[in-house]
Amino acid sequence: MIELKQLTKIFHGKDGDLRAVDGVSLHIREGEIFGIVGYSGAGKSTLVRCINFLETPDAGSLRVKGFGTVEIRNGAPVCLPEDGGEAVRLGEKQLKALRRDIGMIFQLFNLLDRSTVFDNVAFPLRHTGLSREQIRARVLELLDLVDLRDKVNAYPSELSGGQ
Repeated sequence: MIELKQLTKIFHGKDGDLRAVDGVSLHIREGEIFGIVGYSGAGKSTLVRCINFLETPDAGSLRVKGFGTVEIRNGAPVCLPEDGGEAVRLGEKQLKALRRDIGMIFQLFNLLDRSTVFDNVAFPLRHTGLSREQIRARVLELLDLVDLRDKVNAYPSELSGGQ
């Protein structure tokens, strides 16, 4: 589950400020596949980059089940743990952990041409500490989720654009 409240991102430039994300609030339920669509330049990519903290929002909060609520305080992300523990300023190590738990597919997904669908999906899981069997199970689960299990041994050149 991911919940955004009043998420805002402003880029400051020599020609003035650009409010790329302006007070966005949304709720993505656990297991839900969610797409963000809109016109070019509308802020879709910036919003996604704020959700996974590749970009730090300027204001608002983001709650991720199993992680806690991240609020922006004085320009820095601060985590309020789900267990009600003390608020902690997030460093790069904590942000990496948060990013690992948020799966996203970007417009330019850069599949490895010489790797099968299975290997492309497994690639980011190989450095998580999961066993081979756990990785295999997770890859198959994800391929089932997007109805591509029958393409497990296919190569990117054998897939349609939508696949």
